This record gives sequence, structure tokens and C-alpha cells, in this order.
Amino acid sequence: NPEHKYFICFDQLDLGFDPQNPEYFNRLIGLLLACRDLNIRAREQEKKLLVSIFLRDDIYDNLHFEDKNKITENYLSRIEWDTKKTKKTLKDLMQKRFYKLLANEVADASWETIFDETKKMTGNQTKYQYLLDRTFLRPRDIIKFCNEVLAQYKMRMMNENSKLELGLEDSVNDKFDNIDINAAKVIYSEYFLNELDDEIHKHIPNYRTYLDIFKSIGSLGFSKEGYLIAFKSKKSLFSEIKDPFQILQQLFEFSVIGFYRAGGGGYGGAEYVYKYKDPRALFDENSARYKVHPGFMDALGLKKYSIEKNEGEE
Repeated sequence: NPEHKYFICFDQLDLGFDPQNPEYFNRLIGLLLACRDLNIRAREQEKKLLVSIFLRDDIYDNLHFEDKNKITENYLSRIEWDTKKTKKTLKDLMQKRFYKLLANEVADASWETIFDETKKMTGNQTKYQYLLDRTFLRPRDIIKFCNEVLAQYKMRMMNENSKLELGLEDSVNDKFDNIDINAAKVIYSEYFLNELDDEIHKHIPNYRTYLDIFKSIGSLGFSKEGYLIAFKSKKSLFSEIKDPFQILQQLFEFSVIGFYRAGGGGYGGAEYVYKYKDPRALFDENSARYKVHPGFMDALGLKKYSIEKNEGEE
């Protein structure tokens, strides 16, 4: 029907992903080229047809074929949230869900109506930034976190309303509060680690053993020297690794850790560089400090601060 627009979408292609299987890559490359050619033919014939492929970036990065650069430059769109390259934010996404859910109950279902942003989280962060920093900037991460906050909120409200009826309290905070987020982040952190497993275990089968290094360090941030000491103490667990920075580099590719980049040199302020924020970033083994992604903090039993701390740095 020429009045209709037709879309063919391929998803869940990672279910058969095996980095050691060339047949998987060949099938995927064939699909990409076929879809590219079909879209070109449809446009030439003025047909309202678009074929789209949804693919994890770590899988796409492992593909190697002759026309890859042309497809990357002309046909690829990276889905991004809360970056300098887009105006789309996960806050807007959640607000749309709030309004949809509460359409018959409230007139205003903005983020600030749901979350009490008058109180800051640890580090003087807003609640939104606090949640955002514990995601990979993916919708499913913040949806999961918000659902866990909701569950903790409901339990708190039951307790506080009971105390209110007994005259033990004068009022209750009916917005998502710090206490709700702090209670939810432990459950969320376990989810976040399990989500990582889906993407990383085929690339790095022993990655959970590598995480024991950071557990022994005990904090999110750590120095290069501290890492080398912890690596040496755990080396019997992964004798096949000769270069200790190989582990950091592999985990950096999946944003498990980031490296500290000092300010200046045209880069602006000092920051921790993570792959999920900067897909083009290359691992820097000369960095003085590294940091585990905050989303894994509770699942790995890490503290926010380390005993050794650089000046001006958390």
C-alpha cells in the first residue's frame, strides 16, 4: 500500500553471539549488507520501506568487512542519552512514563514532583545525577533503578503512615527521598552486575575472577600502585595473564573501570573516562588513577573513598 510506511526491524541479534564463531560474524555482515542494499533500492524506487538493525556496539566493533566504514559513516546512528551530541535525556524518558502511569491521578508528574530534589545526595548530587552516574546511560538501567526506588518508597510509606496513625510522627515525605534511593541501590547494583554478565562473559570468560582484584582493593577509586599490589596478591587466580594492565584494558572496553584524565591539554576539566560515555576513547595505562563504575559499588562491596586519595579528587 503506497499510503503506508513499512519498517522491518531486526533485534536480539546478540542471542547467538559467539566471538569465536566466524559463521556468526559472516551471517551478521551479510545481513548488514543486504539491508543496506534493500534500503538503497527502496529509496530509488520511492518505496516507503526502511530496514533497521539494532545491534550492541561491542558486537559491531568486532565486525570487519570491506564496506564497514561507508556503512558507519552513512547509515549508522548511535543511540545516545544525556550526552553532548543529543538533547534526549533519560529524565525526559522517565517523565513520559510518569505521566502515562499517573495520567488519571495528578496534573503534574514531572521528575521533581516524584523525586524530592530539595535534598541532595552524597557528594551534593541531585537525585537524577546520582541515579544517572550508576547507569550506562541506557533506558533499562534507569527504569530498573526507579522501580527499585518505588518498591522501597512503598515500604517506607506503609511504615510512616502507621506511625502517623499512632501519633508517633507529624508528617511524611510523600516524594522519593534519599532513604529510598539508598535502600534501592543495593538491589539495583546486583541487577547491574548481572546485566554486565550478559554482554561480557563471552568476551572475557574469567571476568568475575578479575573483579576479585577490586574487591581486595575495597574502594571505587584506586591508584596504579594499589592496583599492581592487589594484582600480585591475586595472580594465582589468573596465571595466564602476563601483563597486569591487560585486565584493566579489557574491563575498560566494557566500562567496568575508567581512567583518570587530568585537566588541561585541550580536554577541559579533570575527569574519569569511561567507554560508555566516550566510545572512541582508548585505554590509558599511564594514568595515575582508575575507578570502578559506581553502579557496581554495592554488588562488589566497595567503599566510595579510599585511604589513599589525590589532592582535589574524591
